[in-house]
Amino acid sequence: MVPLHGLLVSIVLSQTPAADSSAAIRGRVTTSDDHPVVHAMVDVRGLERRTYTDAQGRFVLRRLPASTLTVTVRAIGYGHKDVDVVLRAGQQLTWKVSFDVPDMSITQASHDSQLGAVGLVDSIASGLVRTDTAIGFSYERFAIRLLRAAVAAGDPDSSRVLSPVSAGQALALALSAARDSTALAIERGLELGQLGEPGIAARSRRFNETLPSRRDVELRIANALWVHTGDTLQPVFARRAATAYKAVVRSLPLHQPIVVGIVNRWADSVTKGRIPAIRDSAFDTNVVAVLASAAYFKGRWFTPFDSNATIDRPFSTAKGQRLSTPTMSHSAHFAYRREPG
Repeated sequence: MVPLHGLLVSIVLSQTPAADSSAAIRGRVTTSDDHPVVHAMVDVRGLERRTYTDAQGRFVLRRLPASTLTVTVRAIGYGHKDVDVVLRAGQQLTWKVSFDVPDMSITQASHDSQLGAVGLVDSIASGLVRTDTAIGFSYERFAIRLLRAAVAAGDPDSSRVLSPVSAGQALALALSAARDSTALAIERGLELGQLGEPGIAARSRRFNETLPSRRDVELRIANALWVHTGDTLQPVFARRAATAYKAVVRSLPLHQPIVVGIVNRWADSVTKGRIPAIRDSAFDTNVVAVLASAAYFKGRWFTPFDSNATIDRPFSTAKGQRLSTPTMSHSAHFAYRREPG
């Protein structure tokens, strides 16, 4: 990967009277084909004065002192550019900045296309094709709330991995049987918008059916419904669980110790041994049905790490404990953004 650089095409200066003695710089940041560069940072070095371009690429820096100033424009994907300007009292400076479309974006698109052709990077994952909006549902807002709740409830020095797709499908499956206020609470929790239960069930079914065709990612979402012996599910709900969510529906003695081994073998099998056990005792006697969901994920790195560069390195935990742990390493040029706060 190579660093990205922008090209400053022109600076147009004009002087107009101002109401006070302070100066100002206003202007517009665009690409060489006149597309606005949105949220580019315009900064005056040494003065802690900065602003960002709007949707049209425009910006204004007001109340500047009469002196020689260095102004920097930075835009992710385009690099940065510095210019020294001499401002007089009351001066209004107009600055037009134009960046070349970076060659890196063209090179990266070609590289991604080649990887996609041989199955190393999925064309959907690399953005080379549009996803089918009739299939996708990302659970993004639900995922953020789920992570926030998990962090708040756990040890701040602990680590966790959450699957919002797995948890979301489990709640969506429960929504198929829920009514009234319970159904409304689940819909609000998942933030389905206008999609509703039939819509999320249809999308979940299509999403699960397309997973085996992914070449760069192996993702398995396993759902299960265990019903206590002697109790039954409504046939419509049982069919919806099996068809839309590929859920295994079984009758088990939930209150007997034998159920522990059955449940743990299910978890072990659907996660390829990554989760060998989820229960160490039978369920309480007031439990008549159990809904479980598990996820197994194995994917390729978009830019793989070199295994030969993995060595033991020191690592300090939040509590100050110093450890030595195998650490992956990769050097490249990365864009970053710095903002107040």
